[in-house]
Amino acid sequence: MPDYVMLMKLTAKGAANIDDSPNRITAAKELWEGLGGTLTSFHATFGEYDFVAVGSAPDDWSAAFFAKEMARLGDVTSMTMRAINEEEWLSVLARQKDWIERKKGMLQEPGPA
Repeated sequence: MPDYVMLMKLTAKGAANIDDSPNRITAAKELWEGLGGTLTSFHATFGEYDFVAVGSAPDDWSAAFFAKEMARLGDVTSMTMRAINEEEWLSVLARQKDWIERKKGMLQEPGPA
């Protein structure tokens, strides 16, 4: 399953209702899992974002639907990013190397006729 990283900031509404965070976290986990996802980790953070969640979902539709639902509820704003794990990244690099090797002849300037 694809991996995703979600960076979240509390809205004024979310900050005003901070004591309800445990219930909201539970509800968000249930929604993510209901969409077929698996939550790898959830962290409260210092800095620009208040929370970071990392997890897997069946597809981009599921991750987008989750992000839309979080926005609709109004307690956080978020940025969701598709994360490429180490194995996938190494595959990208290998495919790039193969592609470059195959295309070398096409990219070279023609010699004298």
